[in-house]
Amino acid sequence: MTEAMIRRMTAGDIGTVTGIYNEAIITTTATFYTDPKSLKDRKKWFLEHGPKHPILVSDVGHKFAKYHDVIYMQRYSTPALRVKGIS
Repeated sequence: MTEAMIRRMTAGDIGTVTGIYNEAIITTTATFYTDPKSLKDRKKWFLEHGPKHPILVSDVGHKFAKYHDVIYMQRYSTPALRVKGIS
């Protein structure tokens, strides 16, 4: 079994997180948003969290797998993990 590593999101993850979120907007009912978010939108969202309210990400097998927003209690994963029933 591949181990998962949980860590704080960094600014370098914004592009990947934006892609995961936009894919969820388009293909799932996990959010009420209907229009994809820009990198600028997601950067602002990231900066609003700060150290007391981190966004956590999970890397599985050295690949970005999912993220968890602890303020809004949201969790989004890559389509490959959702297909396996992992969220």
